[in-house]
Amino acid sequence: DDQYAAGGAYPSTDDQYGDTYPTTDDQYPDTDAAYPAATDDQYPDTDAAFADAPPVKPPAPPAPSAPAIEVGDWRCGNCGHHNLRRRFDCSRCFAPRSTSCRLYTTRQGETAPLGPADLYLPPHAAAALPWGAWEDPATGGRYYFNTATGESSWDEPDDAYRPAEPKPPPPPLAKDWVATFDIDAWSFYYFHAASGVSTWAYPGPPPVIQDFAPARAYSGSRDGCVFKLGPRGLGYYRDVPFGAAPPGGMAPPPR
Repeated sequence: DDQYAAGGAYPSTDDQYGDTYPTTDDQYPDTDAAYPAATDDQYPDTDAAFADAPPVKPPAPPAPSAPAIEVGDWRCGNCGHHNLRRRFDCSRCFAPRSTSCRLYTTRQGETAPLGPADLYLPPHAAAALPWGAWEDPATGGRYYFNTATGESSWDEPDDAYRPAEPKPPPPPLAKDWVATFDIDAWSFYYFHAASGVSTWAYPGPPPVIQDFAPARAYSGSRDGCVFKLGPRGLGYYRDVPFGAAPPGGMAPPPR
């Protein structure tokens, strides 16, 4: 630091090279005037001459071909679906074969009513089939089980199989009772929501609703009844929906 003083050791050289390197701005004039910026009028818009092409519509997939009809196939009387002869319930709606179904008698689609022998699989024939259809109690879906191999599948087997046994309809119940079908026991059990009671014993049908029960005063609601002053006096009358036939009478004529 002592050898090189802070100021004056390196004098400015500006005085030695004054205007030796002059500016060249004047040698290259501005060309903006020669090429005006506004060229829109010289090159008109071509959008109108070349309109946007319409979007290309993808080709439609080929229509599914109708299944070939074989003699012995049948058409469901519930939904009209074509079913193979090995099925004894509809593959679309699971409705069993019935007299409303039609049996294909030719490969050209001619049909005839199903006879009594066409409605059910004979027991001896069913016992010889390893595959059987079952209903999943959790989802209501149809699955298939092979008793010979222990295989279980959601896909319908190619071979003949035993149809699923139709569940019986639930019996009529009183208020707050719910019937649930147990597929393992093949029976209903009953649950009473108000008390939490669950039982296998049938609790009985709902009470019979009388057409009229006289009463001097309102004593609370009764299922299927309405309290009013009617043609038979004051009391509880059977609640008839609007437009329905009154008890013991004919349906009202249309208005």
